[in-house]
This record gives sequence, structure tokens and C-alpha cells, in this order.
Amino acid sequence: MLKSPAAAAALIFVLAMTMAGAAAATEAPIQEVEVALRTFIAHGDLGSRGLSCVVTNRSARSINVHVGYDGKHNTLVASTASFPVALSPIPPRSTRVVVVEAGMSQTVFTLPLDAILLRHGEPDLEHWMWGWSRLKPRPAPPTSPIHPRRGSDWMQSVADHTYFTGEVRVDERVMVSPPLHYVVDRPAASPRPR
Repeated sequence: MLKSPAAAAALIFVLAMTMAGAAAATEAPIQEVEVALRTFIAHGDLGSRGLSCVVTNRSARSINVHVGYDGKHNTLVASTASFPVALSPIPPRSTRVVVVEAGMSQTVFTLPLDAILLRHGEPDLEHWMWGWSRLKPRPAPPTSPIHPRRGSDWMQSVADHTYFTGEVRVDERVMVSPPLHYVVDRPAASPRPR
């Protein structure tokens, strides 16, 4: 039995620090897990360009990640002239949790690049929506990271480039990929005739 409240407090502190150290030792250090965005062209077809997010586990233990794109557990963020915007799927989608073993990689989401950038115009608006990432400034956010205007002429204005980052939950901690510079390399689809 402890003789003083100070001795009891010291013992509780030592036990708490020991348990916290043991818990930290079982978690993969952040620097041993990498999140990366990659662009690709499927089957050599420029119309089938995509963007994927890959998590690589270089730690000595397994990690848990969400697979699929829901805009919550896995989020694509892009730069604009004002504030960052984040991509949301329409309708909302779900993810599933998978285990990534030590030394392995997992693609956590793959997105159709032209569709998420709304390059085909109105039909893409049925499946994807860009909104302010964290701040909720006014006015409304741009239609997409490469279409800075809203309204009926939004397809007429196309930015030269944007930067993407992927925000992914690894063991329920948010990890962010390094920025991926995307250069707009072809004109957007023609607006619908009036």
C-alpha cells in the first residue's frame, strides 16, 4: 500500500506513461507509411485517364486503410485561386476497411480524371461535386479546380493547372500525400449549344 497521495500519483503517472509507450510501439510510425497520388492512362487511351491514391506500408506491422472513395475517409483536395476544394461523389458512397500487411501497397481509390474535373460538362455534374475543403467562405466554390467560374459560362473558363493532395485515413489517422501538380493539357469539351 502506498503511504502518500504523492506516491500514488507518481505510480499512476509511471503506469500511464508505460502503457502509452507500449501503445505507441505497436503503431506504425507515420514516416513508415506513404500516401501517393498517381495519374495514369488506361490502355493508351487519353479518354481513359485516371488518378489513383496508393498507400505503401514500409513498417514492420500491418495497418488498416479504407478502400473506395467517399470524400470522408478518403478525400481528394485540389487547389484553386482562392481556397482548397474537396471532391464529393453523388450519390454518397461507402468504403470498406482492408488490412495492408508490412511491406505491401494498396490502391485506396481510383478516379476518372476527366470526369472528376468535369471535362465533359453537364453530364459529369450528376456524379461529382467540388466544395470548399475546410473553410466555408462565400461565394459558392468554383465548379471544379480547373473551372474557376460558376454559372452558365463555367465551361468557357479553364485554368492552366492545379495541385491535388490525397487525404487518407490510416489506422484512423489522417495522412496527406505530397502535392501532385496537374497541368491541363487539352481544351475542355465544348459547351452545349443554346
